[in-house]
Amino acid sequence: RCGEATADFLWVPEHDGLRGHNVMATLTSPHRISPDRLGAARRNAPYNLVLAKTPRVALLVGGDSQHYRFTPDDIARFAGQLRELAASGAFLMATASRRTPPALSAALSDIVAASGGFLWDGTGENPYLSVLALADAIIVTADSVNMAGEAAASGKPILTFTPSGGAPKITQFLRGLERMGAMRPFAGRLEGLTYEPIDSTPLIAAELARRYAAHRNTIQTG
Repeated sequence: RCGEATADFLWVPEHDGLRGHNVMATLTSPHRISPDRLGAARRNAPYNLVLAKTPRVALLVGGDSQHYRFTPDDIARFAGQLRELAASGAFLMATASRRTPPALSAALSDIVAASGGFLWDGTGENPYLSVLALADAIIVTADSVNMAGEAAASGKPILTFTPSGGAPKITQFLRGLERMGAMRPFAGRLEGLTYEPIDSTPLIAAELARRYAAHRNTIQTG
């Protein structure tokens, strides 16, 4: 919307079309997830999650957005897949968002309660980092690019549930994670995915620092 002339340095996600000599593009967005923060979250995680059976599965659920809608059929399909996963012995660690439709929230609550899992109810400290740190696998809904990018920084297998709708840019992003071996569509079971954690934040920070140093050098010698 603004163009490359807006600033001396711009970062954009790869699925954005903006390019230029002063533009840096990476697959995932910058975020606050890091190995140090995940390590601290693992050491200070709630005991009920630390002592939970394995495999522990983080369930990151978004909701209706500009491009996606959780229809009744979507909710029924997702709930059926989660029940299948829970029946296999997985321990579900679920977090929802303000965008999560009430019908989906109710289904999650029932599934987690019936399987003896964990669902953050919005009270107390958000255990999001601990859930990521302790997970053996992560299920994320496709409506949130940020949640998927943060999940990729953990290096854990990512399974994605895609509700109705969609957008070419988001599809391009998800396909990028699939090409890197980090993600597959969720089908009610865990998948054996192995990949190096994908974290663009240090790369973006380093490039920003490099360009800022070059800019200062130009001013001082100009």
